[in-house]
Amino acid sequence: MPKIQRFAYDQAIRMIGTHIVEVETRAELDEALKEPVAMVCLLGTHEHQSKLRMEEIVSVVKPLGIPILVDAASEHLVNPSPWLVRGADLVVYSGGKFLRGPQTSGLLLGRKDLVQAAWRNASPHQALGRPMKVSKEDIVGLVTAVEYWFKTRDAAAERRRWEADNATIAAKLGTVATGVVVEPTGVERVPRLRVSWDAERTGMDGEALRLKLLNGSPRIMLDDMSATANSIEIEPFGLQPGEAAAVGDAIAVALSANAAVAKPAPVAAGVAGEWEITVKFLHGARTHRLRLGQSGVAISGEQSSDAFAGPVDGRLTPEGVTFNFDTRYEGSIIRYSFAGQVAGDAMGGTVEFGTKNDHHQGAVNLRQFGEGAWQARRVG
Repeated sequence: MPKIQRFAYDQAIRMIGTHIVEVETRAELDEALKEPVAMVCLLGTHEHQSKLRMEEIVSVVKPLGIPILVDAASEHLVNPSPWLVRGADLVVYSGGKFLRGPQTSGLLLGRKDLVQAAWRNASPHQALGRPMKVSKEDIVGLVTAVEYWFKTRDAAAERRRWEADNATIAAKLGTVATGVVVEPTGVERVPRLRVSWDAERTGMDGEALRLKLLNGSPRIMLDDMSATANSIEIEPFGLQPGEAAAVGDAIAVALSANAAVAKPAPVAAGVAGEWEITVKFLHGARTHRLRLGQSGVAISGEQSSDAFAGPVDGRLTPEGVTFNFDTRYEGSIIRYSFAGQVAGDAMGGTVEFGTKNDHHQGAVNLRQFGEGAWQARRVG
């Protein structure tokens, strides 16, 4: 796989026992091909950003009989598939997402012999894919979604509706925020609306706005992966007629009502030094060694354990202290997010477990594996 195209779900490839080799240049591809290679995998949404483009890969690996798989799960379905036209042997599309079919379904298109091989290892056969069983009802639902997509759907009218919804939301923002259309790039098809505001004046960042709307009435779900310190992006694809106005109104009310108030000062505490911290999971615990430095409210340093080591960054807050551990594993970055109180030579609180990757770093993913507890004591 090209290095820039590694992603969290490439574990579906690794789980059968293969090892993913990352390449960035033609020379690295040629070197990798000196070893036995089962397949080349590409992430469709980021293929256009790679130095090593698909056509060059095809010219090298096709003569060797090595198949190419493209993950296009987050893309519009086009007939014929541009990936198959460009030389891929297999391409995967989500049955949910843009097709709006059953969320547990998907399409595998391409070379008949490879598709048949995948089917023989999937349900109803008693092989590796048996746990990923798709029901007969879901199959019918996906076939119906594909038929609607190509026979009934009006793509031009859909684009006009997205543009109108973006304009409606932008108009509803008034003076509290601005809306700028972000045109699709690469394989994207849907124009998004980037909503930006004065974070100092409103006292809200993108994640705070997302949570406020999610807990409001009606409940509105915004994309957490686009949230920044003073903006968030809206993709109108999922909006039903009339909902754009409600979204714009809710954003305007939330930002207007949340006038900035004086922020309490961070706690006065000294955390520089060496600490021993115990992280408790649902099953078991692990001890880490922290070496922390402090500059005002900013905290930095290093941590180590028998499992992984890496940098620590954090800060003192009005509630106490927050800091993070990050470590990369294959296509994902594992994150521990700590929050707690400081009392002299002791600290403690809760820790959230999650992951991010090079393409998606939303708040939901960063806490997707729940939380645990932690206690620390100063040892030097």
